[in-house]
Amino acid sequence: MKTSNNKSRGFTLIELLVVITIIGILAMLAFQGKAQMDIMATKTISLNNLREILRAYNIYGEAINEDIEGEEMVEDDGEEVSYSSGTNHDWAAVLAADSQSMDTPKLYMLDKDSIAKAINKSKDAKNIIDPDSDDDEPTVDTDFKESILCFNFFAGLREPDHLPNPPVGYTAGLKEDGKWSNKGPLKTSGGHIGFLDNSVRFYKRIKKDDFSEKDDKTSETLILKEVVYGAALGHDGEDDFSGERGN
Repeated sequence: MKTSNNKSRGFTLIELLVVITIIGILAMLAFQGKAQMDIMATKTISLNNLREILRAYNIYGEAINEDIEGEEMVEDDGEEVSYSSGTNHDWAAVLAADSQSMDTPKLYMLDKDSIAKAINKSKDAKNIIDPDSDDDEPTVDTDFKESILCFNFFAGLREPDHLPNPPVGYTAGLKEDGKWSNKGPLKTSGGHIGFLDNSVRFYKRIKKDDFSEKDDKTSETLILKEVVYGAALGHDGEDDFSGERGN
């Protein structure tokens, strides 16, 4: 009588390594696919939010019918600030004070912004204007003031002869080489730039022929603050064009 030798055979080490490798590759592809979907969704939200902010800026500018530069705005720690001396947060507060619909912190934040996410979640700002402040002297809400914004802006904008449509705001994380830092809301995929005419364009990177330098019509530059008649706003690293960000 023959004995059956039909025992089940286990995986060899090589087979296990092959299976683990395949699982790893599939997981990586799934992660990359999700990351790309997150970037695409964030691009859409960024575009819409920047358009909304630019629209409010122009409505406000037309209402006061004068250059924004030097206009007294909200108070901060007892001192009046202006567009040219304030910060991105103050800039947002001016528009919020002018229009209740703009008193929305989420307009300046993006949920998928990994750099800002933890801080902004802990602050959980509900308003841009402090609801307890005087209507005649509105102040910036503390939680919003300590949040990290996803856009940077310029102050005191005018329309120079060589650049009739200057940039007003842009996605944070822009570097001096015209590329966006991995610390930006959209990582190295690029960023949006919003212009005075309410248009918004997406740039993977800025090229030298995209903008002319303000002091020399024949030169070109990668640095946005060189092409506008206004001051770059921000806290700490937000306006230094190094790609670093801070609140």
